[in-house]
Amino acid sequence: MVCYNVIGLVDLIDHIIAYDTDAYQLVFVSRLTEKLRKDGILEYIYGPNIHLEIVQRSTEIIVFLINAEALTSVELDVIWSPVEGNQHRSIVHGVCHVLHEIADILTLENKSYLFKKIRLMPMSFIESQTFSLIKALVVSLIDHTPPLRSTSVSITYVLCKRYTYAIVNEKLLIGCS
Repeated sequence: MVCYNVIGLVDLIDHIIAYDTDAYQLVFVSRLTEKLRKDGILEYIYGPNIHLEIVQRSTEIIVFLINAEALTSVELDVIWSPVEGNQHRSIVHGVCHVLHEIADILTLENKSYLFKKIRLMPMSFIESQTFSLIKALVVSLIDHTPPLRSTSVSITYVLCKRYTYAIVNEKLLIGCS
């Protein structure tokens, strides 16, 4: 596995943005995305040797993947893996914080996938940082929903309402039993 300096990757991304030609950017973005995947950069950052400071500095890499339309459920699984892997609470908080920071720019599919992941979390793992992430995802869904018309309801609004209801009710029911 190749070890990269996360700050160096951010500088490289800034270099890409500095060029004006769309063709150059498309080729470079495509190659960098391929290299990030091939070298397992997210796996390195969020893998077994995870470190909170590295996680906190990885936001720009995830933003790059989102802007390149290359963030898939596979990458989200890697990012979410410390939460499922029973990592220390500070690491889980760091992962939730990174996802909270990018909630506004995630695609609807990415948000939906994260809601599914959150629903699978045991109630004992849900803490203030997780609720903050849920709130950020819900608010971003509502903020990016076109105004409702009297004859039709936005699918985003329906999804937002359904996921919020399901998460809250499921967690309340589990907590009561």
